[in-house]
Amino acid sequence: MAPGSVAILTVCGAILVALIGGWVELRKARTAQQKVEHEVKPNTGGSMRDAVDQATAASRALGGKLDRVIEQLHEVDKRLTRVETRTEYLVPRQREGSNGQ
Repeated sequence: MAPGSVAILTVCGAILVALIGGWVELRKARTAQQKVEHEVKPNTGGSMRDAVDQATAASRALGGKLDRVIEQLHEVDKRLTRVETRTEYLVPRQREGSNGQ
């Protein structure tokens, strides 16, 4: 075999090895990409996206409950204010009535 032929075969072999290595790395990258896509898309409930969606729904539900509790607390506060106002008005009048007897 001529020295030029050996050099050409060596270069072709190196190119072939590089192409095969690149193809293997591309397959690994595609597999990793598919795994990531699977996690960020909703599926049967086991993906990261499903977990985020569930946490978001739970947070919204909790926020709604908290809003209702705040409304109830506000109503109780208004009632208490009315009771305190009545008490402040009635107690001095009762004292005046008991002093006059």
